[in-house]
Amino acid sequence: MKTLKIKTEEFIDWYFNSGSDQEQERTLRELGRSIAEQLTEGKVSITPHTLLDQCDYGMIRLNLIEGFRDADPEYEVYDAHSMGLIGKNFKIEFITNTKNGHSEKV
Repeated sequence: MKTLKIKTEEFIDWYFNSGSDQEQERTLRELGRSIAEQLTEGKVSITPHTLLDQCDYGMIRLNLIEGFRDADPEYEVYDAHSMGLIGKNFKIEFITNTKNGHSEKV
């Protein structure tokens, strides 16, 4: 299984700022409902992995993925799959830059 690496900060920016104004508003409303439900249960836990679980992996912009940074910003993971660049079986791993400039798994 191939591992696709994405910088956490870039994923979060894409998650909240891509799509139309209506889609962005819907995303925030759904997140707000989720937080409200969790508050009634006595705890709130939202992580980048929580957001990833709620999105369609195929819609993620290809140029967010390590190794595809030079891809056309209009291409998505679905496009890479149809071009044979990414197989059907993959997982997404978040990485973050450390102070020394290296990436590490989150």
